[in-house]
Parts: sequence; C-alpha cells; structure tokens
Amino acid sequence: MPCLLQKTALFLALLALMGCATPRLEAGPVLQLGTDSEPLEISGTLVQDRWIGGVIRLTGDLLIPTGRSLQIAPGSHVRVVGSDSTKIDPEFLDKGTEILVKGRLTLAGQQGAPIKLSLDGSTPPGENWAGIELVAAESAIFKHVDILGAEIGILSLDSSPQLEQVNILGSRYGMLLQGGGELIYRGGRISGGDAGLLCFGNSSLNLHRLSILDNQEEGLYLASGCVLKQQDLQIVRNDLGVVASEIYRDDLKSVLRSNRIDFKAIPAGSRQ
Repeated sequence: MPCLLQKTALFLALLALMGCATPRLEAGPVLQLGTDSEPLEISGTLVQDRWIGGVIRLTGDLLIPTGRSLQIAPGSHVRVVGSDSTKIDPEFLDKGTEILVKGRLTLAGQQGAPIKLSLDGSTPPGENWAGIELVAAESAIFKHVDILGAEIGILSLDSSPQLEQVNILGSRYGMLLQGGGELIYRGGRISGGDAGLLCFGNSSLNLHRLSILDNQEEGLYLASGCVLKQQDLQIVRNDLGVVASEIYRDDLKSVLRSNRIDFKAIPAGSRQ
C-alpha cells in the first residue's frame, strides 16, 4: 500500500508539472512510474512505445529501434547500472552500459524538475556507463537534463539532436558528433571531462547560451567539414579552448577566456 500511495502522489505531481497536458506520443502509452523503494527497471530492446518516470533503473543496454519511442517524464532519475563487460552483439557500440537510439527519444524535463542520468550506487568500482548513442535517430529531444559521469555523454552519428538546458558533467567526452546532421543546443554547460564538444564529418552546430569549461583537453573541436553558428557561447578554463580551422579564429575570439591555449588552428588540408 505505501508504494501505491507513493506512486499515486508522484503521478499527480508529474501531471501538475506538465499542466495536465497529454504527452505528445502517437501511440499514447500509459505513464509507468518507479519509486526509490521500487524502481522501474528497464533494459533490452524496446518492443512498444513507452512513457516512464520517477526512479528508473537501467539494468543493462537499452535499444530504441526504428519506429519505437521512449519518453521520460520531468523530475525523473535514471540510475544506470554500469558494466565493462565485452559485448559481441553488433547492435551496440561500447562495452559499457548504453542507451542506443535509432527511433525516438524524448527526455522531457522542465525547469525545477530536470531529468538526471547517473551511475547507480550498485555499480562495481571501475565500471561505467557509455552514455546515450544516437545512430541515424528519428528524433532526439533533451529538455532540462543532467547527464553525469558517462564515457560519452551524447554520441550523435548522422542524427540531429535538439538540446535545451542540458548539462553534461564529468563525462570523459561531453558530446561527440560524427557524420552529418544538425545539432541545436540552447542553454547549459559541458564541463569536468577530458574534452567538451567534438565534431567530425559534416555536421552543423547551432550553439546558443552554452558554456564549455574546465575540460582537461579540448573545449571545442571542429573538423574541417563542420559548420558552426553560435550566440552567447563561452569557452573557459579548458586546456585548449578551440581547435578548428583558421577561419573561426576571429569569430570565436570574444568567447575564449582563461584557457591555457585559446585557439589552435587545424592545418589547411588536414583530414582530421
């Protein structure tokens, strides 16, 4: 009975946060909730559209295949049971626990009720989680999200994620873009890792009110095929502020501050 009352109270609170609005999912799944005492456990391949919230425990790799949708409600905490076990399944990209998205993922946090993703306390020392991997994803929307301690916070391969008020903290690589696609990132920060935001291939980056700071290597790396548009960008206290083509030096001069080296040019004709 206490668990039922706890879930009912959480459900009502979530409805209040969302203004009693119906979530925008085509299939209209019913909200499933987890609590501290009874987390909602999820792993494997998503076989139907789902809408989940509360305390969620990711016990293994999760695949959202093409045609499927997962939405996570505001205020939720996704606790990832990390693993460094070697995989042989070709679907997955990393040996650590990962969320692999080919379909649609919506992390629908709100101001005052962000969604948090972090390691579960049961994770053995030295094991980790890989992060969120978008592979030609149909849709990837992140609003008011904190991603903590992943190998790569968000890996985007030929995808076009939309981020609003997203913090990627303490991850080895904050965000890695490869292939094509367009990143829209409005508000938040990437900090405390080896590198902040890395772009390879031919992606377009639209960065607004984003802070990239306190990373041990590059803050922002733009390979020659990447295109950057920015407004109110801050790149502060990284080892290398920006590594990019010389054409960006003047445009980014005003956003660079207190990096060991503010700007390092990629040599013309480089394939990096």
